[in-house]
Amino acid sequence: MEKIDQKFVNDICAKYDIHPSKSLGQNFLISENVLNRIIEKADLKPADHVLEVGPGLGALTQKIFPLVTELVAIEKDRKMIAILEDRFRDIKNLKIINQDILDFDPTEFGLTDYKVVANLPYQISSSFLEKFLSLKTPPSEMILMFQKEVGEKLCALPGEMSVLSVATQLYAEPEILFQVSNTKFFPVPKVDSVVVRLKLKKIDLKIESKNFFKIVRAGFASKRKKLRNNLKSLFPEIDLILQKINLRADIRAEDLTVADWIRLYDFIESQK
Repeated sequence: MEKIDQKFVNDICAKYDIHPSKSLGQNFLISENVLNRIIEKADLKPADHVLEVGPGLGALTQKIFPLVTELVAIEKDRKMIAILEDRFRDIKNLKIINQDILDFDPTEFGLTDYKVVANLPYQISSSFLEKFLSLKTPPSEMILMFQKEVGEKLCALPGEMSVLSVATQLYAEPEILFQVSNTKFFPVPKVDSVVVRLKLKKIDLKIESKNFFKIVRAGFASKRKKLRNNLKSLFPEIDLILQKINLRADIRAEDLTVADWIRLYDFIESQK
């Protein structure tokens, strides 16, 4: 397979007369070293089934399929589909599917025990996580590229938590693996990126996610306010609730751990 660099991207774009789509968040990796590090961290095994999101020109695709039993690549852009089908037409363990990943159901393609490895389009990061972390058949692990700021939010500690970090850490254990300079992409984005490992927790959460996140979002409604003030309109007895679950009256939403949010949710549910 071809070496991935700026020349590779230039040649492919010229051959197929394409231009990276800003609306689809297309920033193509042009670093063989970064791709190799992603593959190293993914630690893929011959028996693995892998889902790749937004394969684009197939730089990461060509690294994955020789290592695994099956690779399912989901690409929204029809122009990219034509390139992928041309480049990989003889690859038997690769399925290329033209679909929006946010509409994709892994079980329809037999994916029940699988990993996700992807350089995500930046603008779908939150929506993708919301969908795939809470699937009935989630991946066992995800190795994903994010904007640096987003990756840091996923891994935030109490004192810097957000709705995104609570949602992520409820279902997974996130870890930043390494940083990627914006110069490793074409076109060059404005921000640096990070590669993050999300190891899905193997626990059966006894929560109703709609009600749980209604509380979490209300708690973060105003960053300047204490938790009790943000939740007062939903739960007039919030002072007593915080006392019952041993949380300080002056605590702010960003200071709570995921376990604190679960205790808060459980107590509120028990009073219904």
